[in-house]
Amino acid sequence: MLWGCDELHQATDPTEHQPSKYQLHCFPNGMKEGIEMSVVDGLGGMETFTSSGSMTFARFNYLCLNLYLERQLFCTNEIFKKSFYIQSFPSDEGWPFAKYLGACGRMVAVNYVGEELWSYFNAPWEKRVDLAWQLMEIAEQLTNNDFEFALYLLDVSFDNFAVGPRDGKVIIVDAENVLVADKRLIRQNKPENWDVWYESKFDDCDKEACLSFSKEILCARVTVDHNYYAICQNLLSRHATWRGTSGGLLHDPPAEIAKDGRLEALLDECANPKKRYGRFQAAKELREYLAQLSNNVR
Repeated sequence: MLWGCDELHQATDPTEHQPSKYQLHCFPNGMKEGIEMSVVDGLGGMETFTSSGSMTFARFNYLCLNLYLERQLFCTNEIFKKSFYIQSFPSDEGWPFAKYLGACGRMVAVNYVGEELWSYFNAPWEKRVDLAWQLMEIAEQLTNNDFEFALYLLDVSFDNFAVGPRDGKVIIVDAENVLVADKRLIRQNKPENWDVWYESKFDDCDKEACLSFSKEILCARVTVDHNYYAICQNLLSRHATWRGTSGGLLHDPPAEIAKDGRLEALLDECANPKKRYGRFQAAKELREYLAQLSNNVR
């Protein structure tokens, strides 16, 4: 659904100690019949927002909930509920989340998407290559998309993904630990170093599924390699450890691929880059190489 709205502006209550209230006056599908949506922060108040241009339901939903939680349209420093993600970024529109079925209180019902990724750790090489390619495509989709949202995965392990039993499609099943950054608003507000590419720091900790990140930085940069880092380090490369195993999803490649050395080199550079901005390039080449391998083994 598209929402056409008037230009975004803010009217501030002149009363200094008056709490705030937020409203979005929107018109579904650009029609004249207005739908007013008020979002109150629990204290009452008088700040009014209207927005403009056309936006998807995902952006509309994001803005409304963000107003309620943070009283500004910049970036979500709070980790939203699972239901928000799977409704705002629906699987029917190509997002890699489970399909939302309904909710009751704190319980959220989603469709069954298959066994967890861990079940495929020792699957045939051909299957693991395809799954690895899908994981890198997910990292790319969540980082760069037409909606100008970056969805950063903060908890990446073999238990947080599942594989469809019929189509073999990889789906994110843990949507609670996701950080959403609105790139349009970052460009608009221009925080310090907003246009400087950010490289996530490799975390060689002694625990499983470690990730290092700064939510403040993720919310203040347009170009970030976090998702590539998370997928490569915790799932694909030799640095990945889970349930006492090591070697990652692409462990024990065929002799000819191991001898060639390209796959191992790309995985290492993606997880722990040696060159400046090396992870960005390695992730791109890794996606292309895995696609090539996947096509060759089918």
